[in-house]
Formats: sequence, structure tokens, C-alpha cells
Amino acid sequence: MMLADAVVPWNPTYREATVTILRPLALLGLLPLAGVAVSCSTSARPFLNGIDENYYLLEGRAKTYTDHGRLIPPEDLPYRYFAAKGVNFARIRCWVGENKQGNYQNALTNARAARDAGLKTLLVIFLSDGWSAYKENDAAAIFKDLPYEQRKTAVRDYCRDLARRFEREGVRFDLYAVGNEIDAGICGESTRAHVAGILNAAYQGVRQVDPRARFVLHVARSGRPAWLCSYFGSMLNRYGVAYDYASVSFYPIGMGGKAFDLLKRAIEDIYALTNRPVIISEWAYPDSYVPTDRHWGATWGNHPVDGYPQTPQGQANLVRDLLAWGRRSPALAGVFYWSPMLNTDEGLWGWVWFSLFDLEGKAKPAVDSLRYGAAGLRP
Repeated sequence: MMLADAVVPWNPTYREATVTILRPLALLGLLPLAGVAVSCSTSARPFLNGIDENYYLLEGRAKTYTDHGRLIPPEDLPYRYFAAKGVNFARIRCWVGENKQGNYQNALTNARAARDAGLKTLLVIFLSDGWSAYKENDAAAIFKDLPYEQRKTAVRDYCRDLARRFEREGVRFDLYAVGNEIDAGICGESTRAHVAGILNAAYQGVRQVDPRARFVLHVARSGRPAWLCSYFGSMLNRYGVAYDYASVSFYPIGMGGKAFDLLKRAIEDIYALTNRPVIISEWAYPDSYVPTDRHWGATWGNHPVDGYPQTPQGQANLVRDLLAWGRRSPALAGVFYWSPMLNTDEGLWGWVWFSLFDLEGKAKPAVDSLRYGAAGLRP
């Protein structure tokens, strides 16, 4: 295991923070924290230096990967290789449906491989049969025709049974997230009150099997600090969702030159308001121009962060600086790089520009920047 060998969730004895809210209504999550002073005294804490790599064990084994001219042994991929680079956590998705890209068996395979490599694990429990993210709000077939109260009960029972199914295979997770980028809602529910009901039911189900379970509440829009404070504040204080970590996604190429600064502000504001540390559940940055005839280029465009050009070195520098800042900041608990080995340009959904390997399977410079999340290094 690398530097962090345990998850230490927020608690007042581990993190001491004094927060002065200059706008009292912010305590309700209704206002941005434009005037907040925060002083924090923190003990050394494990930092979640993670990856979300759910594709390689499914479809990447036929490829060859190299690092500094040396063949990476296939048996080391993905998790042993990344552990040697300083990664200590794996984010693993599980859909309700049987699509092999995210079904239970794929999740189990990844969880075992990550554990064997010494990594901790975060399970993302989708309540959909496939992808559901950001503007999507899909309910799995087993839930979608149920009225709200019955839906909550079904979600509780499903999450309990899923946790029990993993436990019977000897797998227990260090963190759980219910839903992925649930800005638009979850399991077909869209009001905050109903979303909270679904989340609380899911948490209850998991805790019936794992009483010490810790939960991540994940939305996408890291570029909107005011909305984030309203969301996380109201879910905690008004609707009673007892999450342990707030979480955002970060794809700065679609946010413009000040994206990094905006992210820092959002994370610090969320932490000051909720006293919950923040996790970046997924992020990536391209090393070159992303073609606009592909999905991600058309969706995000090409808006590089100030000081970080779309070059291999620019990508490496942003990975380095985000991780280095995260280790210094009491507000940021961890970062997960999304699909670092998905080095394909095929079809509409190509990801090679964001991957940490090029089309030939050669490691990009950014791979070596991952070490800044594992040791107290400074750029």
C-alpha cells in the first residue's frame, strides 16, 4: 500500500476548523460564501489519490502499454502499475443493468484487482441500468414504474442486497457513492426533497450490511460555487442527508481559463459551509486539441486553463499542481482521474486526448505527476 492506507472520514476530532460566516443565511446553503474567513489546523491525513479505470480489465488487455520505453507487464495493469505511481484508491462503478461495461461482475472484478494491488475502493452505486450523469436522471427498470414511497423502499432493499452480495464475495468498500453526477436528480426523482429521500433510503440499505459505511454525494458542476453551496448546504441541513464527503467533477477544458481558480473557490466554500471535505470524483485534462467532430470536443470545446496549454507538458503540470494543492488544502480530501488508460480515438466517444497513454500505448508525462498526490512534494 502507498502512503494512505486508510480512509479517515471527516470528524471534529480529526479536523479542527474555525469558520466565520459573514453571511448568516449561508448556513442554510442559500447563499454563496463570498465573505467567509476560514482558519484550519489539520493533522497529517491520508489523501485519496485515485483513478477511475473501469475499462481496462474488460477490454484493454489486448493492448500493449509502455512507460519510458519499458513494457508494462499486463498482470500489473491497471492497479499495481498505478499503485507504483502513487495511486492509493480506485473508484468502481456498478449499474443495475447487465451491460458489461458497468455491471456487477465488472465491478467485482475491478474491486478484487484493486484490493490485490493494495488500493482502497470507492463503490459508485448507480440506480440506473447504464450511464446516468449530469443532465440525465434515469431510473433502472426495477424502479421506474414505482410510486415514490415504494421506490424508496425498493432502493433501500436493492442497496442492502447489493452490499450483501459483495460481502459474500469477501469484498467491502471503504467509501460509497449513491448516484453519479446527480445534478438533475436520481432514480427518476428530481426535487431535492425526493432526491434526499432516495439517498437516505440507499444509505440505510448499505448500512444494514456495513454499519460503518461512509458516503460521497457527487454532482458535476464544479464551476458554480453558489449553486454548489446551496445544494450541499440544503441537502445536509434542510433534508438531512448525512453524507461524509461532498463531491464534484472537474473537466476544465469546458470551463475556460480561470477554471482552476474557480474550482478552488468552490471547494473551499463547500468545506467552510458544510464542514465536509470535498472529493473530485472524476476529472481529466487533454494533452492536445480535441476534435470538435467528436463528442467531447463538441460538448466542451477547447478552452485551456490559464498557464496550462493543451500539450503533454501542460497536462502533466495541471495534474501535478492540482494534486499538490489538494495535499496542502484541508478542504480537498482526494482526486480521481477518469479513465487514464482509455487511449482510443475510435468512434464518437474517443478519449485518447484525455488519457494518460497515447494511441501507441506510451505513457504520457502526466503519469509521473500522479506521485504528487502520494507524497508531500512541491512543484
